[in-house]
Amino acid sequence: MRQYPLPLIAFVASALLLTACAPATSASPAPSPSSEADAPTPSPSPTTAEHTVDVSVDGISIDGGTLLSTREPEETLAALEQLLGARPEPEQPDPAYDIVFYDWGPVSASVVSGTSISLTFADTATGLTVVLANGIGLGSTREEAMAAGAEAGWDEDGDGIADYLSIEHREVPGTVSLARPGEEGVEYIQLKITDDVVGELSNGANDFSDL
Repeated sequence: MRQYPLPLIAFVASALLLTACAPATSASPAPSPSSEADAPTPSPSPTTAEHTVDVSVDGISIDGGTLLSTREPEETLAALEQLLGARPEPEQPDPAYDIVFYDWGPVSASVVSGTSISLTFADTATGLTVVLANGIGLGSTREEAMAAGAEAGWDEDGDGIADYLSIEHREVPGTVSLARPGEEGVEYIQLKITDDVVGELSNGANDFSDL
């Protein structure tokens, strides 16, 4: 499955205080004691994360809102437009598969047959806090993910250490696992580990589909 890996420009407002010294012989009146009190207080710097996206195998919710189901592609895409900006042009790399991709850069969506949607969030998506109900999310460590129940998955570079973990497993009745023949299939959240930290998080993963 193809995976696609918002930048927030943070700024800090600073105040420049100008002072002037009057000659000792000046007859000008002293400044009013209230002048400094009347000076405006600098606004606090904006926080790094402006929105929180809660992710599960069922879908996402944004800033504590209602669940946007993986079975509601259009509603989810519309919400992402509000969050990330205009919807990208759809891409269908392989016409043999009815899968359409929408790529916002560090956030991407794949829609299968117009009936289901899965999302991938990368840690370059500044301005977003992306987290699961168990507290694991982008930026969590491998150790933290494993302690929360994650299981080792694909070792992409063959160094003996899994580069992908799976978490929040749920059995799907009527499916058969391709990884564990004869057993019921499961769906889960996939975590991509880079330098022992969760660098990508995807919902919609499973072990019973060959797409």
